[in-house]
Amino acid sequence: YTGVIYEAVLTETDRVGSIAAGGRYDTLVGMFSSKEVPAVGVSIGIERIFTILEELRGNVRKNQTQVLVASIGKDLLKARMGICAELWKKGISAEFVYH
Repeated sequence: YTGVIYEAVLTETDRVGSIAAGGRYDTLVGMFSSKEVPAVGVSIGIERIFTILEELRGNVRKNQTQVLVASIGKDLLKARMGICAELWKKGISAEFVYH
């Protein structure tokens, strides 16, 4: 981190730690390229959030998707579909983001 760091916690329970965290990563892009790019990142603990929701409200999952295949960039639909096809062959429930 190179600046502000933040963390999100639920104050009504101590069942899990933080449910999200992140901060400034101003030198991270430069570690992998020749450009210095200001950046901010975040990580969200989806499984932690679902754990708490299910304890409070019961089963909240509407489907059985195990893997969501997403990408950043143009013309990657075929690649996402191919990854899902491989997962489906192995019996893994997967979906892909169309756009």
